[in-house]
Amino acid sequence: GSDLIEWIDGHENGYIHPDARIGLDPSGRYRGVFVKTVEEGGSAGGIKEGDLIAKIPWDLIVKPENYSQNRYFSCEAHFEMYRQFLLGDESPHAPYINYLKNQPRGRLINEWTPAGKRLLGDILNHAHLFDEDDGNGLPPKSFVKDYEEIWVKKCGGEDDELARAAFYQLTSRDEDTLMVPFYDMHNHSNDLKKLNTITTKPLRRKKPFLMHSIKDIAPGEQILISYNRCHAGWADKTYEDCVSYSFYGTSELFNVFGFVED
Repeated sequence: GSDLIEWIDGHENGYIHPDARIGLDPSGRYRGVFVKTVEEGGSAGGIKEGDLIAKIPWDLIVKPENYSQNRYFSCEAHFEMYRQFLLGDESPHAPYINYLKNQPRGRLINEWTPAGKRLLGDILNHAHLFDEDDGNGLPPKSFVKDYEEIWVKKCGGEDDELARAAFYQLTSRDEDTLMVPFYDMHNHSNDLKKLNTITTKPLRRKKPFLMHSIKDIAPGEQILISYNRCHAGWADKTYEDCVSYSFYGTSELFNVFGFVED
C-alpha cells in the first residue's frame, strides 16, 4: 500500500497523514489501515482528534462524468470502472486499478456457486421466507448486486471476466458512485468506542474527498470507518447530516460487502 500512498501524496492536492499506513494488523491476520508505531517511523503522539487523515483529489477518484452528491447508483460509474480496468497500466489511476485487479474474488454472495447460494438459502430458511406467519426465514431476502441483472441487463454492459471483476470491485467498495483510493481500504466498525473517523463526500465535481479523525488514534491502533453510518438507528450525532446511501442494516452489510460485524 505504500506505493498507493505515495501516488496520492505525489498529487499537488493530495494528502495522506504521515502516520497512516496500509498493511497487516500486528497479528498478521487481516489487512487494514493503521497508525504507525514509533518503530515504524510514526510519531509518539499518533493521530490527534480533528486531524486531516486523507484528502483525495477529484482527479484520483474513479467517478462518473455526471456526478451528484445525492446520486447513489449510476450505470455510468460502472462503465467508467470497466474502462479503467481495460486500460490497466495505461490508466491514469493505474496504482489503484492494479491494486483492485489483484484482489481475491468470491467474497460476495453473488460470486458464490449456485450450490453455495442454495446452502445459504437453506440456512436462512428462504423456502418459508414469504409465509404469512411472522418469524419465518431470515434476511437478506434476496441476494442483490447481481452482475447479470444490473450490469448486463440494466446497464447493457459486455459480459466478460474483466467486466465481472470490475463490477464486483465497485459494488463492494464504492462510496455511492465514487471509487475512492485509500478510503476504501479501511475496515468497518459501528462500535462507538472504536470508530474514529468521519468522511466528507465532494459537494460537487472537482472537489476532494476528505477524511478526518473524530478522536485521538494511538500508534498501532486501526483507523476505522463505518459502512452504514446513515442507518436510522445510528447513535452518534456527528453523523446526523448524512449524504450517503449507507443506511444498511446487518443483513445488507453481509449481502453487499460480504461480512457480518462481530
